[in-house]
Amino acid sequence: MSEPALNPRRWAILAVLLTSFLLTVLDATIVTIAFRALADPVDGLGASADQLQWVVNGFTLVYAGLLLAWGVLGDRLGHRKVLLIGLVVFGVSSVLAAFAHSPGELVLWRVVMGAGGAAIPPTTLATISHVFGDKERPRAIGYWVSAAGIAAVVAPVLGGFLIQFAWWGSIFLVNGPIVLAAIVLTVLMVPESTSTARKLDVPGVVLSVAWSTALVYGIIQAGNLATIADPRVYVPLVLGVVLLVVFILVELRSAAPALDLRLVSDRRVAGATSAVTLAFFVNFGVPFFLIFYLQSVLGVSPLMTGLAILPLALALAVFSPRSAALSAKFGPKNVLVGGLSLLAVGVAIFALLDQHSPLWPVFVADFLVGLAMANVMPPATTTIMSAVPRERAGVGSALTNMGRSIGGAIGIAVLGSLLTVVYRNGVEPALSVLPSQSRAAAGDSIEATKAAAAGLGGTQGADLFAAGADAFSVAMRATALAAAGAAVLAAIVVLVVVPARERRAAEVS
Repeated sequence: MSEPALNPRRWAILAVLLTSFLLTVLDATIVTIAFRALADPVDGLGASADQLQWVVNGFTLVYAGLLLAWGVLGDRLGHRKVLLIGLVVFGVSSVLAAFAHSPGELVLWRVVMGAGGAAIPPTTLATISHVFGDKERPRAIGYWVSAAGIAAVVAPVLGGFLIQFAWWGSIFLVNGPIVLAAIVLTVLMVPESTSTARKLDVPGVVLSVAWSTALVYGIIQAGNLATIADPRVYVPLVLGVVLLVVFILVELRSAAPALDLRLVSDRRVAGATSAVTLAFFVNFGVPFFLIFYLQSVLGVSPLMTGLAILPLALALAVFSPRSAALSAKFGPKNVLVGGLSLLAVGVAIFALLDQHSPLWPVFVADFLVGLAMANVMPPATTTIMSAVPRERAGVGSALTNMGRSIGGAIGIAVLGSLLTVVYRNGVEPALSVLPSQSRAAAGDSIEATKAAAAGLGGTQGADLFAAGADAFSVAMRATALAAAGAAVLAAIVVLVVVPARERRAAEVS
């Protein structure tokens, strides 16, 4: 069957879509730059550590919970309509967040921002699937993926500039005019995709929000509390699994399901989605130990820390659009396996480092991780979207983005907990020089140990810090090897599950 005529303005349309998508990725990253300013009781909001955590987690929780729902609504109502709704909600809540008077109010508007922002990734990716033909779509998806790398480069620079020369609210207020421009350009340039005439599966949509929100909340709490034995962790996790089972049963009986499970059972979709989830498990877990290693163990400045991470973001931004050529030559499956294998190598380099290592291996490892992700996300996304009929592109793109969000949340929780447990066990013997009542707190993190060592001073303090640095190196080694193992597992899954030959998406009715 011949493809519909290509839109002559498709590359300009892509630029508009990338601007919208970049905003959500940028906003998820830039807020951490403002933590110190938000915690300031005079010029900020006097936010506590827990409140700062929920400034990030409130956005992430709702964002992940609504991705599939927005994707389904986009397929039913039209992707441009849903994109515009998301942009309006995101833009208005950004402006209101800029003028929040308390940490609680800021968290509220961040939750609303997450609700609006969740509409943007599935609708922009679905629109790309409609606007571009089979030949150009992988390249366009590569540019879409590169927006995440661009955001990672821009966020620390833009955030630091705004906070230094304006005030903390400016990092949210800057979204206003950009969103307004995106809305105008979307109305003028982006075509509406054809929506299906099927009845909206309201129970399926509601259950999709419920199970994903409960599951992500439990994962976030597991990372915060570093345990799964706490009822604040296992209750939402169990609830999420139960609701997921109910969701599956409802969808199997629905005449027009929100998520046709035959899409998920497609080997291309299952394999590529698993690869995305595991890749972001690794990608979100690495910064958790890397920043502490650079600043607390090696003692480099925040600026140098940013420069050390820059190769990852630049490699992702530069090489993502180029992965389409590799996929055309070697096939998406082979490129995906190669990218995941390279990801394992890049992360494994961190297992070789300790407190005496030079800085250059960090630059090399970060570059390899960025290059790997540039050859994981585009072919994985292309594989998923090629398996999904055009009229369900919103659901297909939502699956991709859910894999990113859920995999990232699990990575932070699991790898972060592993790092903490191994570190505590390793540093515990050296804490005997401290008063018994302060040992537990001093062993919580390398920063806490460093502060305790500074309080001791002299030879005892130096020995305690050295022991902490040794323990952290061991913990980082264990965490890096676990992350590398996850990347290898992802490569094996792709090899076994994803078929060698790529087929055009069949109509699923």
